Amino acid sequence: MPDLAETNLEGLYERLINVDELLAQLDDLKQSYNNQLHLGNLIIPILKRARNYWYGQRQWLIVELIEEFVLQITVQEEDPVEIIQTLLRLLNCLEMQRTPQSCRKIINLGEEYLPKDLSIPIRIIIIYDLMKASLNLYGVSDQSLKYYLAYTQAISKCDQCLLEDEIDSAFYKVIYVGSPCLYFFDNPRNNNSMRQVLAKLGLSAVRSMFALQTEIYPESIRNRLSKRTTCHATTPLKIGYMTDFLYQHSVGWLVRWTLQYHDPEKFDVYTYSTFKLQDKVYNGLVKKHGEKIRYISGGTKNVMNKIQEDEIDILIDLGSLTEATNCMVLAVKPAPIQMTWLGSDASQISTVDYYLADRYSLPDEAQEYYQERIVKLPNCYIAVDGFEVDRPSLTRRDLEIPDHAVIYLSSQVGPKRHPNNMKLQIQILSQVPNSYFLVKFRRIDEEIALENFIRLAFDMGIESDRIKVIPSTPTSEIHRANLKIADVILDTYPYNGATTTLEALWCEVPLVTRVGQQFAARNSYSMLMNAGVTEGIAWTDEEYVNWGVIFGLNRDLRDRVRWKLRQSKRSSPL
Repeated sequence: MPDLAETNLEGLYERLINVDELLAQLDDLKQSYNNQLHLGNLIIPILKRARNYWYGQRQWLIVELIEEFVLQITVQEEDPVEIIQTLLRLLNCLEMQRTPQSCRKIINLGEEYLPKDLSIPIRIIIIYDLMKASLNLYGVSDQSLKYYLAYTQAISKCDQCLLEDEIDSAFYKVIYVGSPCLYFFDNPRNNNSMRQVLAKLGLSAVRSMFALQTEIYPESIRNRLSKRTTCHATTPLKIGYMTDFLYQHSVGWLVRWTLQYHDPEKFDVYTYSTFKLQDKVYNGLVKKHGEKIRYISGGTKNVMNKIQEDEIDILIDLGSLTEATNCMVLAVKPAPIQMTWLGSDASQISTVDYYLADRYSLPDEAQEYYQERIVKLPNCYIAVDGFEVDRPSLTRRDLEIPDHAVIYLSSQVGPKRHPNNMKLQIQILSQVPNSYFLVKFRRIDEEIALENFIRLAFDMGIESDRIKVIPSTPTSEIHRANLKIADVILDTYPYNGATTTLEALWCEVPLVTRVGQQFAARNSYSMLMNAGVTEGIAWTDEEYVNWGVIFGLNRDLRDRVRWKLRQSKRSSPL
């Protein structure tokens, strides 16, 4: 092992791709810490690279990195703010909630620095990451609501920043901030107004960073598009999709059908990603589309340059507010037409021209609080050929549930666990005799989440053994097969299921959803309508409970909806 003080760090980062090699170096890294070597510049790239290790199913390595090494050094660093930010980001993107003790330590570190003299953008970033980490650990709770209120207060101080001639360069980091607000309240006007403030500041900082005054796409693209409006087009439109999720992820599963069905005579399609995980979804896309699946290392500038080089006409972002690099690329605007599609909501970045939706996923008045022009597709905003389904790993006997009992199920991620919605789900259970509620906890502290459900059940006089936690499955295919054990899926609100709803409908399971105003609260409504099913669509909390009870008591109704869903796979827009 070479002396770390003399090591070429860039070369070291490249070698750290090998998980076992990194593990072997941990002791040396700790020794360097004991020798008082300043390791701030080394820790951050290690943490960022840890994302690769996680998706390679080496979770234990991440736990060792955080618990035995990184947290010790963070406390000792002279300026640990960036390390804390990176730790929080790692916590949020890697589902570290399976190690709640480490998560709480990281959250506490962030808390320690909030009272300090931080610039407005850094304060917003840390509060945002704390809010997201708390959501992932506890769901919507008093703890996460505290960060939400601090977040709104911090944004209220940004008005003065917008009036200043020079905007703090650190504001580039806020350009993708905003999505956790959707989990707390169904208030799109308020949520979008906050997003627009951050988008304006982030856009100014990013464009200043790249010294941009106007768009940067080549004049040849402008000329080509101009000709299309005056004469019959003979060359295909060049469409570029940006996402880091071209693997077994919601975006990866959904977008593969879009790529497959583009008419090659009309459209020349590329994808751009800064993250590569070579699983069966990614490899399948590469096999079908070859070099059009672009993996680009090196960050925003390299992505921007490649899009320019390919002379993309229409650039479509698939990550929305989940990928910082993509938001920065959109701000630079390397293509003349830019759109957002599939993410949690629109980005509200003024260089994005359109947001793709449908007539159900956004109400007519939504245009009032969107920066982008909403384009409503003629049917559903997303359509799929279906999902791979394996054999189930779960039976009623495994769960000690009688054959004739009614099974409700919810398998949403932790941030979607809202206490008001949880109460409604328990109300349904209380009104349907011989019923059980199966809950699959993901990205949340299972012990705390289960305690919350059991407490609600106790208050309504329901035995705790009627609420059962089902384990995670080794594959998504088995997860989908296990959905069929349910008689009814109970959706979440104010943030509905999206891919999880599609999976449930594909597996022909009736679903109850509560419709709201924001896009995140209308996903399931859109999908049910486009599958030709109106049963289970609730516009109030009372209707949500009523539909849940009716489905539970009426087996014939459940069978009719299952038949509708079976038929819909042959002919519906979904």
